[in-house]
Amino acid sequence: MICQYCNQQVADDAANCPHCGAPTHPQPVAAQPQAGYQPAPVPAYAPQGAPAPAYAPMGAPAPVYPQAGYAPVAYHQPPSNPMGIAGMVCGIVGLVFCWVPYFGLIVAIIGLVLSIVGIIQANKTGASKAMAITGLVCSIVAVAIWVIIFAIVGAIFASL
Repeated sequence: MICQYCNQQVADDAANCPHCGAPTHPQPVAAQPQAGYQPAPVPAYAPQGAPAPAYAPMGAPAPVYPQAGYAPVAYHQPPSNPMGIAGMVCGIVGLVFCWVPYFGLIVAIIGLVLSIVGIIQANKTGASKAMAITGLVCSIVAVAIWVIIFAIVGAIFASL
């Protein structure tokens, strides 16, 4: 007899094909309870102790393995630090525009104050201090550069 799934020679008394595991004799069809209803086909399994086929026979359904469910994971978002973010933005803007008379200084001082408030709030709420510290450093550097530029420009005008 020839297996209808893998076209290999099979012994006439074999219940399943030794190559692909497909049944060699047709399965009896169960009575259909209602018109249009097709019951799910019964998967063909190799006898116990026989090696599993390397692939599922053509047209055979894939085996369904039971899997354990997972409990939903609750995601806890850490508290945000809006003052730290505002301080960082003002510190960066102050650093970029520190060469503009008074604008860079005003924005850097605002960034300095907001960054300090952001650090204090982060210590109270447990939020991240990284952006507030970045804003503090940028604001201090911007103020220092503005003071140096102001001193150099003042010395130049004083010598004229």
